[in-house]
Amino acid sequence: MPNTSTQTNMPLSTVAPFAGSNHSPSVFPCLCKAKRSGYCSAQRVRYEMLLCTLFAQVVYSENKVTHLRLMNGTSQAVPLTMDALEAQLNPDDFFRANRQYIVRIDSVEYVGNYFGSKLVVRLKGYPKEEVVVSREKAAAFKAWMDR
Repeated sequence: MPNTSTQTNMPLSTVAPFAGSNHSPSVFPCLCKAKRSGYCSAQRVRYEMLLCTLFAQVVYSENKVTHLRLMNGTSQAVPLTMDALEAQLNPDDFFRANRQYIVRIDSVEYVGNYFGSKLVVRLKGYPKEEVVVSREKAAAFKAWMDR
């Protein structure tokens, strides 16, 4: 019986051309809906997670659920903890600011001093949202930004 499935298993090596492309993040759905019903392969989920991180502006945790905020302004829930996701992200591009936020270097708009030697970070597109970096991580954050 021929395979009539429209799902394709793309190798992860095909992701690289999308990194600098002008494709909208909405073109690449994060964590396909078929996964919830058991029809999505593990390779496909890894591929879509990688695409999501290419377009992720910030990773945040809210009500014990981890979300990726994409560059188009939408948010996608991911089935990983902040610690697990932090281990998979490139440390040159992402920094764990605190227990709730992992920020992407391209999304940082403003860094300023805060009370008690802490830092406050404002993100592009979200001027009212402030991410506080603890004084223990402030030096590492500054070094990460200066790279």
